[in-house]
Amino acid sequence: MEMSELRDNVVYVHLEKLTHMVLSYGIKMEDFVNSVDHVPEKILSIAPVNLENEIDINTGLNMVIGQKNVKKYLLNRQEKKRSWVDFEDQYNLEEVKPREVSELLYLGHAYSHLRSPFYYKLQNNYAFLTLPNGSLKIYYRYLNDFYTVFSYSLLQHATASFRDKRPIMSLRQRIAPLPEELVQELMPVFLNGAVFDFNTVQATNTQLKIPVLIAPDTIYEIKWYEPTRLVERSELVANLKYSFPKRKWDLEIIDQMAFDMQCL
Repeated sequence: MEMSELRDNVVYVHLEKLTHMVLSYGIKMEDFVNSVDHVPEKILSIAPVNLENEIDINTGLNMVIGQKNVKKYLLNRQEKKRSWVDFEDQYNLEEVKPREVSELLYLGHAYSHLRSPFYYKLQNNYAFLTLPNGSLKIYYRYLNDFYTVFSYSLLQHATASFRDKRPIMSLRQRIAPLPEELVQELMPVFLNGAVFDFNTVQATNTQLKIPVLIAPDTIYEIKWYEPTRLVERSELVANLKYSFPKRKWDLEIIDQMAFDMQCL
């Protein structure tokens, strides 16, 4: 299997509950755009300024106005450094102070926040950062949005794996989305750094089984590592199992300690 295929078949999620930050690999921009309830209608880019695009006079940053234009920008694969925050009212950009602009620039450059990435003047629901190796670091005002994005992304990966391993059967069988309550059951492993390895998915006529692993702490700064190393250095703690006859997901826990919240 090619290295690019190995990368595409790994999903990594590390969640910080206090800041609502999700660091991920394998969850794509398309997953975000196609799953959130409401794609932002206005965004402010915190990537390097492109003089050919519209610029807000007060902040000096590029902005994209209109949901159709925002979707086009977010799904444009030529835009390699898509880092942005959404905002509610264009007139409120005039009230953004130089200190707040510097915080936004730091966020876009260092991939980390100095203060809360949710600004009163912007009323933003997201702070979205694209890291050097294609990983995404997203601050969600509401974690339910993350649950929706993760469920959608996992369904896309599971469907692709099933189609690859059982091409004929996949024409007849469809996989249901992962329910939110099951995503929440995965919270303990998200907090530790979870790896979903679709390279080793097991598919039969009645069941699909996806290994769930915990990554070592040393790989937390994923932007500096080859993503395939996540699997090599991770420990199997559970399996996500989908029953085709029942059309139902279940979590098979192998290491109970990994899911014990008081051990975190």
